[in-house]
Amino acid sequence: LNELVRQGVAGRFADRIEVDYVFQKLDDLPEGFSIPEGRQKPWGTAHAVAACAHVVDGPFGVANGDDLYGNPSMRLLADGLSAREDVGVLVGFPLAATLSLHGGVSRGICRVVDGWLESVVETHGLVATSEGDVADDGGGHYGPDATASMNLWGLPAVAAQRMADGFARFLAEGPGPTDEYLLPTEVAHMMADGLAIAVVTSTGRWMGLTHREDLAELRAALTDVG
Repeated sequence: LNELVRQGVAGRFADRIEVDYVFQKLDDLPEGFSIPEGRQKPWGTAHAVAACAHVVDGPFGVANGDDLYGNPSMRLLADGLSAREDVGVLVGFPLAATLSLHGGVSRGICRVVDGWLESVVETHGLVATSEGDVADDGGGHYGPDATASMNLWGLPAVAAQRMADGFARFLAEGPGPTDEYLLPTEVAHMMADGLAIAVVTSTGRWMGLTHREDLAELRAALTDVG
């Protein structure tokens, strides 16, 4: 699989950009730690970023590998990374544009003050209501234009090493067999230490797959794009 990834990326981009390959591994652990008994699940999104720390030498973007964000969103990310190297950027989406017609979804609901991120709260069971707003499984309600994080981040170079260092802290806490070292949690730690995150809302179309029934709609959307 790793070789197929290399061939696929090399075939599309190698003549335009320099490409480095880093693969997240379960046994990629700091000295003094070993894989806990029964652990099979990957360590999570922050660990994936930490695995790249040795090749990151400037501001960088992070995106979910199984989501499509659209060209406008990626342009916002690139512009945000170019603006200030010491400040992060989160490309958000209107919450209503990220929902499924086939059941509840989990999204990171953002609190934004004057264009800066205050917090991201992972919220579950989100569905559109007949009143035009969005409800979660705990009785909360949100406006359709509330900012949702879909894990499209721009971060300063130091963030990758910060996550590599923080992974040892996560392991020292004795995570269970399915606990994950997650990107939004680590970004929150860095924000508490002073990292500012600007928030920009994309007009691009986010596409992803949550429920099996979403597949037909996703296929139709990809046909329209391509």
